[in-house]
Amino acid sequence: MHFSKVKTLLVLFICFFGIAFSVPSFLKDNVYEKLPSYFQQKINLGLELKGGSYLQLQVALDEAYKTNFEKLNVRKLFKKNKIGFEDYKIDKDAIFVRLKDIKDYDNVSKLIGSFDRALSVGLNGKVLRIYYAPNQKRELDLKLVEQSIEVVRRRIDETGTKEPLIYRQGVDRIIVQLPGVDDPGRVKQLLGQTGRLVFKLLSGVVGQDKAFNKEILVEKDTGVKYYVEPEVLLSGEDLTTVKVFSEGSNGVSFELNSFGTERFKDITSKNIGRRLAIVIDNKIVTAPKITQAIPYGQAMISSEKTTLEEATRLKIILSSGSLPAPLKVMEERVVGPSLGADSIEHGKAAVLWSFILVAAFMLLAYRLFGFFAIVSLVFNVVLLFATLSFIGATLTLPGIAGIALTMGVAVDANVLIYERIKEELRFGMKPVRAIILGFERAMTTIVDSNLTTLIGAFILYEFGSGPIRGFAVTLGLGIVISMFTALTLTQMQIYFWIRNRKVEKLSIGGRK
Repeated sequence: MHFSKVKTLLVLFICFFGIAFSVPSFLKDNVYEKLPSYFQQKINLGLELKGGSYLQLQVALDEAYKTNFEKLNVRKLFKKNKIGFEDYKIDKDAIFVRLKDIKDYDNVSKLIGSFDRALSVGLNGKVLRIYYAPNQKRELDLKLVEQSIEVVRRRIDETGTKEPLIYRQGVDRIIVQLPGVDDPGRVKQLLGQTGRLVFKLLSGVVGQDKAFNKEILVEKDTGVKYYVEPEVLLSGEDLTTVKVFSEGSNGVSFELNSFGTERFKDITSKNIGRRLAIVIDNKIVTAPKITQAIPYGQAMISSEKTTLEEATRLKIILSSGSLPAPLKVMEERVVGPSLGADSIEHGKAAVLWSFILVAAFMLLAYRLFGFFAIVSLVFNVVLLFATLSFIGATLTLPGIAGIALTMGVAVDANVLIYERIKEELRFGMKPVRAIILGFERAMTTIVDSNLTTLIGAFILYEFGSGPIRGFAVTLGLGIVISMFTALTLTQMQIYFWIRNRKVEKLSIGGRK
């Protein structure tokens, strides 16, 4: 029986890696901080283990469609292309336009198609309907939710919150788990704002001036209602950098991209003397008077009543981008740290008892060879924790269940190998030859049995979410690592035990 030096060194190196990257997770903070930076990686604990906040958010998809229809700006688009219409109405899932002449239908279809290929056009009498077809709507729903998740993740990252778990649930729900955060109110307020920033011209004060076909918006600080031009002159998508300032008053300064800079210059040069409203989430934050053209695309949003905390929150919202649709909080709860500590203790107990019972069985069934399997099992757990720490995975309560299950799965390969060795011994093979054939001939069965379990873990990870994925990760990693420990570490132990012995008879579990 031969086990090469290169293979031995590789196995020992991997075992050292396991110890080096798993132990730091169990050290006290004052010891952990003294370790070299490349070893300062801990296993992230999930919400139910560490305690924290849980939010279930719903993406208001209907609002997103309405916003998309507003961006189409039917009035301006039709006038520019000389298409006559009597009136139009924006509904939650369609735009209805009464055409003056139905002969314009073909031109409208081409025009809408060039604006957005996902939009469909239908005609009922003279009433034109612009809408998203069901298949296009399903794709757009998925895209809107994914965009919302990305914006939510950027906003939470900006607050410095560590180890957030954010994922989609169902069609329009987003789950946000924030371990260690016991005040979800601040996060909820941050996520509740769409952050949609637009620039519009004021037309006058409601009650003092008269205006027709104008939008009415309220100034955030004063509560004064203003008539506002419906046309969006610029939007938050044109921002490049956003910074907080606190000199004199608190607020944010921002710079515009090349398109925004030219557009801003054009707006300010043509509207000197008028007030330009900076609107965020349909509320006027400030409406400065345009006194001169602003050629360099730099502006500020500030108010005497704005606190530094509000300015910082506004900076996070603007720099992380606007949500494609408002988010509604459907469920909110806080998991206390004591409950998390209790879960950890129960999880530890489950893993420990799994180990003890599996170890006892292996010793009773295979004696010394059972001890070799137990050593491999210990390193299986060590390497599993090291890998979780190294890849930055989050350990959840179902993940601990996956580790406990891995205990049993991990010795499966050893059982198959040992039973195969016993078969070879019964056929009259010499001990060393029986061991070699046992490892070789059990290989196919081991791969096949573990591969089917791996496929199950992959499906759970691919189609599951949150805690289910945590279970799939620990189970999948545990299976891969158990194959390594059984086929290399166990084999290495047997090799070093048998190489200097002249073994004529071999006893595995009482049979010779």
